[in-house]
Amino acid sequence: MTRYFVDTNCLLGLTFLNDRWYPEAKRLFDTDNTIYTGKNAVYEYCSSTEHNSRRNADIRLERDEGLYGEKRAKLRLKLRQFGKKLQTYRDDELDIETVMDEYVDRFDMKESEEKEVRPRLQKYFEWHFEKEGEISRRTAREAARKLKDVLMERSIKNKDQIEARVYLEPVRDREYPDVERRLKEWPVRMKNNADIALLCDAVFLKEEIGISHFVTGDFTDLYSNQQWIHENLGFSVLYLLETFAGEETSTASLDLDN
Repeated sequence: MTRYFVDTNCLLGLTFLNDRWYPEAKRLFDTDNTIYTGKNAVYEYCSSTEHNSRRNADIRLERDEGLYGEKRAKLRLKLRQFGKKLQTYRDDELDIETVMDEYVDRFDMKESEEKEVRPRLQKYFEWHFEKEGEISRRTAREAARKLKDVLMERSIKNKDQIEARVYLEPVRDREYPDVERRLKEWPVRMKNNADIALLCDAVFLKEEIGISHFVTGDFTDLYSNQQWIHENLGFSVLYLLETFAGEETSTASLDLDN
């Protein structure tokens, strides 16, 4: 059985159904492989606050702060604003493209994110309006309300799944100054200290329990240096969107019935 190490993007990707990485993250977590992460990923994911640091934080998957808490708060606010904005249109002004344009604008999506997320969300709205038999202010309001409820509820359920599925033990108890130095030097020249910390967590787990793959949503520093990492640190780097890509299968594309 393969042992994977996952970064923060993978954890967030599975948590939020509207995340650009959700389909691929779900395929990863649906495998029978053992999944590990490190204290630095969990710190970013759900344990960081404005009053703590990586060195003194109580780092546990059961916490609800960090990027998880921030994204839930933003999601709740943006979806409320989205629903209210749709109510400013007349019934004859509403169509699928208008609804989707408002959603994309509300979440300030970059082009790369829109390319991944828009088709999945559009399937949901098409499914909802077809079920209701019309596109109107009433059905748009209901679609936005249901979307908010589902995304908020499923973020809790999916985080519970992560808590049950992902191993945080053993936790790194040593430093790797030589690894850190080499990552910062030519030819890697990695500048992001958070990425370096993640790689050191993976090196520790490679030594302790033999993880063989580091799965990431980061196409820049981590995936672009995959060859050097494999040759020098002893594990492969897999890009989530490529390795676990596949066809959409659910009718509404948001697992609304699960």
